[in-house]
Amino acid sequence: MAENTKTDMISKITDDIIRRIYALGIFAYVGEDWGQLSEDQPSVSWPCALVDINEVDYSNASRRTQQAEAILTITVADVRHYTVGAQTPGDITARENSIHGYIQAVHNVVQGQGTPDYSPPMRKSMRKSGQWAGMKAYDINYTLAFTDSQPAPVTTPVRPNLDLEIGIQ
Repeated sequence: MAENTKTDMISKITDDIIRRIYALGIFAYVGEDWGQLSEDQPSVSWPCALVDINEVDYSNASRRTQQAEAILTITVADVRHYTVGAQTPGDITARENSIHGYIQAVHNVVQGQGTPDYSPPMRKSMRKSGQWAGMKAYDINYTLAFTDSQPAPVTTPVRPNLDLEIGIQ
């Protein structure tokens, strides 16, 4: 398979973003989002960051080449151990609201940090997405673009069969 196919580019992008987030050293789990948070007992450690490309729109640029605009989603999640209110001690409030610091740290290593393979991701939206009580999660969406070039198919030249017998009569 050619290196610059759409499947390989999506994997390349998600792997790159996962490495950047992992390098922060603040998450107990960083990986591809395959639905872990929708499980009854999510198979992640807390806090976690999950990365996926949920949507890609393609437009033709030329023969065998397409421009791709993708939406990269990073889910940042953590469990809450206490209810936070006006009378909650400051250290507990800070711990329970630390997810916002995680989100900012992720944003700092993703926003505007492209590579020669894809454009710098730009934040598009953020929404709360907690799937169960006690967990706080946010989906942060970024847009980015890349070029999907399909190489010309490899062909084998057709050689005519010239096994002719020529006879004189």
